[in-house]
Amino acid sequence: MAQAGSLSMDLLRTREYMLEVIYSSNKIKLYKDTYGAEPTNAVLFARLGEAELANQGKEWNKNKPEMMKEYFKDCPTVVATLEKTGYDLKTDKGFVKLAEDYSTACK
Repeated sequence: MAQAGSLSMDLLRTREYMLEVIYSSNKIKLYKDTYGAEPTNAVLFARLGEAELANQGKEWNKNKPEMMKEYFKDCPTVVATLEKTGYDLKTDKGFVKLAEDYSTACK
């Protein structure tokens, strides 16, 4: 598989799902459900040391900006951006930008 820019095509088997790694740093990884018969294209987060991927199902998608503020509450820079200009949470690039900001601006 070819790589597109900085996006990784690494795969991770989690339970019964194959997930594509779309961003990885020493603080956080972003996964996308793009495989299988019915991929959801859901983007999932996992910080270093977290045992489960962050995605709260219907509630996560229904009120994504608020759920993102709660998940990233340890990073005032990301929360401030979510509150002001926001991230495009409808595109992979928007999620990757959020993860990059988290990786560089937060402890």
